[in-house]
Amino acid sequence: MVAGLAIYTGWILVSVWRCAENIEGRPYDYDPVLWTSLARSLTVAWAINVLALSFLLIQMSAAN
Repeated sequence: MVAGLAIYTGWILVSVWRCAENIEGRPYDYDPVLWTSLARSLTVAWAINVLALSFLLIQMSAAN
């Protein structure tokens, strides 16, 4: 389960990071730099969350 989570997360994180600057126009009348920063910040937060979850799952499986 942890391996699948790591592969999926790696794929999604790289995809979101690379596509973050691909914004056309001014969505909701905000600067595209804001959307790029928001996408990348949430990507980093997701990566930290997945690392913590993976650590927890490994600990739980080692305890059993």
